[in-house]
Amino acid sequence: MNPTETLLDVRGMNCGSCVRHISEALDALDGVEEVRPSLPDKTVLVRHDPARVSAEQLAGALTARGYPAATRAA
Repeated sequence: MNPTETLLDVRGMNCGSCVRHISEALDALDGVEEVRPSLPDKTVLVRHDPARVSAEQLAGALTARGYPAATRAA
């Protein structure tokens, strides 16, 4: 496995409860190793195996939970 890190911008992440819901949604995906949310920046850094879960799938999982997400452009 060759893990990568993806930074997601997340709209609607406004409180500790949001952070918990977002972390749970991402942790549930196969291939996610680590989730590091930043409430002040409204971002989530995700360490994952891109062969098992793509950046688009990460963003889609959050969007489906009501937290619109997109990968941050490099």
